[in-house]
Amino acid sequence: DWPCRTLPKLVVLEPIESALNFDQSDYLGWHSAQALAKLQETLKGKGFATRLLAHSQGNVVAGEAIRLGSSGDVHTWIATQAAISGSFFHQDESEFSPQLSAPLFWKTPKVISDYPRSPAAPYWGSLGKVARKISYYNESDYALVSGGLFTPGWEFNNRTKPDDLLGYRFIGEVSAYPEHLLPGEGFVQGHYEEDPDSGQHDQPTVTLFIVDKDLRFPADDYEIFSFGAQSRAKALGSLKVQGNFTVFSATSDTVELSGSRNLKALLDFDQKHYSHSRQFRSNIVDEQGYWRALVIDSELGISH
Repeated sequence: DWPCRTLPKLVVLEPIESALNFDQSDYLGWHSAQALAKLQETLKGKGFATRLLAHSQGNVVAGEAIRLGSSGDVHTWIATQAAISGSFFHQDESEFSPQLSAPLFWKTPKVISDYPRSPAAPYWGSLGKVARKISYYNESDYALVSGGLFTPGWEFNNRTKPDDLLGYRFIGEVSAYPEHLLPGEGFVQGHYEEDPDSGQHDQPTVTLFIVDKDLRFPADDYEIFSFGAQSRAKALGSLKVQGNFTVFSATSDTVELSGSRNLKALLDFDQKHYSHSRQFRSNIVDEQGYWRALVIDSELGISH
């Protein structure tokens, strides 16, 4: 799991504040992946076959650690209720089920599913360095889909990017990115200050946005993903996986052929806040179905 950081409460801004808290925690998670990658390498060197269970935002750390590490460092990665974009693995959002309903307009380009390289491809792609990848998902997950009035979910957070209150913007034509970028264009980070020539002779004060830093790939990947880029897909933890995850046979204890488990259909996880982390907050007797599935999917073996 990954502890989401908190900020002092500002009641009038609480929904926006919650989103900013998440994004700043996201940024810390990306930067923590290197440490996990080193640990996984150490464990492999000692002969261990690592099984990695990552919950919610913890999948930022897990996925990037696998990308940074060596092939075979991790035997199995189970991404449960993952608070990361499905676009990190798949380029065509039309194949996601269910799809993310678009906001009024997209404010940023498709840099998660079409990461700027030649050719453009999802940032994590197939993550072939790990032999087994399984997603445990819930299409009505509280934290990933709807949330509450003062605790907005992942989808609300996605729609509010870039994080203007933290000084992040995208400047320029979304459809033209990343061609012919000039200084002060594309993803940027800056600050606000009053125009010294305004506010005189009964004229209104004008606030200017001053660009402090141009954000560019690959140097600023983590900052752009955390504070700037909108996802075209739902969170992985609310999606039926379409590709790049482990495909199972029909005899694999009801694991879907796509490489995922539907927690709502199989284990009655619902839309309530409690269900987003029910397997940890409840007890092992009531949640034995979840943990039995994890043992099977991780190839840990099971005793009767």
